[in-house]
Amino acid sequence: IKVNPILLDFLKQLKANGTRMVFENCWGKIPTSTALIKEIRKILAECGLKKRHFSFHSLRHVNVAYLLAKLGTDKIDIISKRMGHSNIKISLSVYAYLIDEFKDKGEEEAVDVLAEI
Repeated sequence: IKVNPILLDFLKQLKANGTRMVFENCWGKIPTSTALIKEIRKILAECGLKKRHFSFHSLRHVNVAYLLAKLGTDKIDIISKRMGHSNIKISLSVYAYLIDEFKDKGEEEAVDVLAEI
């Protein structure tokens, strides 16, 4: 998938400094999923967000929600490819609840615009 030049520069710096992994624990190993969730939940709590069932996989849903908000539902094919889905139908079924939210918001915006006439 495409990434921005800032991320590429950061990754190049890590490599130049001899870093073997982007994410590693204090022992130089890949952190476990449990350890990552613990840290993510700690960060959420520090931000005043209490999400008991937030998991590492939830980050995919956050990513899709953000991309849908910025790109719009008409770009679901691009988002689907970034998520690694083999076809758009998978994305449409998994993220239907998000797509419906954005469509509902768009409908409300359309009604408001027409009310201004």
